[in-house]
Amino acid sequence: ETRQPSERDNLGDAKPKVWLSDRLAAQGNHAEAHQYCLAHLIRDAQYAVEAGDTVFAPAFKAFLKDACAVARRRPDLADAMIKGHARRLQRELDRLLGLEPVQADGRHLRDSMIVDGHDKLLVFLTRRDVEPTNNGSERALRPSVIFRKVTNGFRSGWGAKVYADICSIVATGRLAGRSALSAIRAALAAHAAAASGVEDPVAAAKRAAIQAAVERAKAKKAEAAAAANPPSEQSAAPEN
Repeated sequence: ETRQPSERDNLGDAKPKVWLSDRLAAQGNHAEAHQYCLAHLIRDAQYAVEAGDTVFAPAFKAFLKDACAVARRRPDLADAMIKGHARRLQRELDRLLGLEPVQADGRHLRDSMIVDGHDKLLVFLTRRDVEPTNNGSERALRPSVIFRKVTNGFRSGWGAKVYADICSIVATGRLAGRSALSAIRAALAAHAAAASGVEDPVAAAKRAAIQAAVERAKAKKAEAAAAANPPSEQSAAPEN
């Protein structure tokens, strides 16, 4: 029996704090919290509007756009202001979920939000490191999608795996400010070191730097403790 590896297979025992994705069922239950992509939901709401819903979908689309507008201003907002927006948007969401659309697509969208989505729309307002959409991931995948369409896919499994590995290495390196060439070189060096049983020199340097920092922190702590509690200069009186 063969099957495609799932996200759980790729993650192993790791459990992310937050998972950001569309509403595909396979994307659920991988993290402690789940943020739905609001851009996907805006498209779903627009579909329901065009299908004829006038009760839920138009107001829900406006709600989602309002949430995205808050997200764009989030870097300039204080924590208290973000919490205020979160409370306001949550009250509006509760009101919207109480509406009774009669058109089938609007009713289906409303019901799906009640069952699965009510706690997955505003997670980004509780954590500044969570985005309201997965547009960044979509943009990162676009070159691979174009490549697949132009080449009509790979002729072997190992070719597809090598391409995926290189894309992952280059994208991760870009986040760390590395060029594609330096990221690939570092990955190859780490693989060679692991295969030979020799520690990767970059990892060794990082470990040594961390150890040195820990030792310096311990020394400073000892100096501070000694300064706060100087030893008594008076010697004990001799006993008669």
